[in-house]
Amino acid sequence: MKWTTRHLINELNRLLKPGLIGFFESFEVTEIIGFKKDGTATNFFSLIVAEPGLPPQGSGKPECLTPKRIELKGSEYKFGVFRSRVSIHFLLDVIERFAQNGEWQTGPKPLKVGKLEAVVPQFVHTDFNDPHPWNGVLKNNFYEGSHVLELFDTSKEAARFLLQDSRLLTELSQKVHSVTFMDIDGLSDRLGNIAIQLPVTVISTEVRSSPIGDQIIRVAWHERATPRPLRISCEIYGDSTVDAFDSKTVGLPPITPDDSTFKLRSPGGGARTHIWDDENEVLLGVSPVQTFILMAAISMHVTSTDDPHEPKREFSIPVKGSQPDAVEKVTLKGIDKPYFVGSSAERPREPWSSERIFKLSSRQLQERKEFVQYGMFTGRGREEALADIHWLLQKHGVLGAWLWDPFLNAEDVLRTLFFNPHRDSDLRALSSGRTPKKKKKRNCQNSVTASITPPTQQPQANWKKTQREILEAHCGNKMGLKLDFRVQRGGAGGSFHDRFLIFPQENGRALAWSLGTSVNSLGTSHHILQKVSNGELVQNAFLGLWERLETEHYAVWRAGK
Repeated sequence: MKWTTRHLINELNRLLKPGLIGFFESFEVTEIIGFKKDGTATNFFSLIVAEPGLPPQGSGKPECLTPKRIELKGSEYKFGVFRSRVSIHFLLDVIERFAQNGEWQTGPKPLKVGKLEAVVPQFVHTDFNDPHPWNGVLKNNFYEGSHVLELFDTSKEAARFLLQDSRLLTELSQKVHSVTFMDIDGLSDRLGNIAIQLPVTVISTEVRSSPIGDQIIRVAWHERATPRPLRISCEIYGDSTVDAFDSKTVGLPPITPDDSTFKLRSPGGGARTHIWDDENEVLLGVSPVQTFILMAAISMHVTSTDDPHEPKREFSIPVKGSQPDAVEKVTLKGIDKPYFVGSSAERPREPWSSERIFKLSSRQLQERKEFVQYGMFTGRGREEALADIHWLLQKHGVLGAWLWDPFLNAEDVLRTLFFNPHRDSDLRALSSGRTPKKKKKRNCQNSVTASITPPTQQPQANWKKTQREILEAHCGNKMGLKLDFRVQRGGAGGSFHDRFLIFPQENGRALAWSLGTSVNSLGTSHHILQKVSNGELVQNAFLGLWERLETEHYAVWRAGK
């Protein structure tokens, strides 16, 4: 069954029932709005929070938290952040009108919205050890958690430029955060959405651990609430296995110690908890994995900046020219044996399980080209290295492939990007025009050594002419080829030493691989091809340099443009 706006309205009315999850009398509305020059106002994100306390009398004008509009370079929008408090009846009328005619209006004028569709309700728990991106946006979700109802923008038309250039998203998020505690860049998939937060306040819970590893959960009801039976379930789930589970009904006084004790056999905790109201079929609390401190290490070391006998390491750093060497002093710290208070839990599987050497087998990583070694003892040479690059291009290069290598030349481009089989894929090559000098052999008694002199840069005009001639001679019919080859020279963007293969993805996402060496030496000496953990950051660094090289002065060769 598809969840519709009518379902959302019904669920909102149900959750607003006094005493079900809280006692609400109004909503705080916070809106991030983008304005065009023609005055069109577009919703970029709205958070509506149910709260106790009546709204002000009359139809108050929303408060502008940004007297000066937020401007982003290259954007047609100027942004403002607005806040108001409205009655429950007012908001229900707003959603009802939206359900009937698609118009969303909480302020003086309707807002332009994307293609909004109601999505199944969610429950967002508070942060504990691991922060959740929702809690970077929701208001004060510190206690039992919040129900969240959403109208989801499935088109993202207005926000697409932010998704395609995460640097603009980060800039907007930082400026919004300066006036309201929202980190929208951590929840970019919610741009254009309208989120309704209903925090659970009808109960509060206290969680403790017992010496034998049981978990004790006590429930306190809101003073205006009528206590009712609650089903509490506790589970310890780790390493893809359920290690412990207990569930029982609590909530009605009198409550004995056994009623609130969950037998988990896990000193130090590690359980997550669900609190379920059977009578009303509603969640009243979800906790993340909670742990308890059983042992602490204490160590002390007293230092004095005035003590001449404090041990110091002294050394100097060479300085060019006639200036004296810079003398450095580092105060040494002793190794202090810690004093332990408490005792650690008995866990025979630790530390071995948490320190498992491989999250995936080396065979799996190699098959997916996420960690592959070449050269030396590996049995994998240049042919295999290039074949793996071609496999990555075929697997991930649908939208594009960007090669970043200071020694990149025309032959390297032909051996790599030309093998991308995807028609009109956005192919980019970025070089510094550097050319490593060939190895020179010199005869010495009983040995022959090879040395490499520092790389040189040919005069730019000659280097570009050579690369163009090679590409023009070997480019073939250029069928489906869309390629832009640029060279960084002089002060534009600064020199670089990075060697990456980047695959841009939908909505500003990216995958990236570190090559470990330049393309001209793939497989010829030991190096590692490795997937990096945050491809978007590498993509942003590449674009930061690429966009400084827009003029013909830096163009080497283009096809398909």
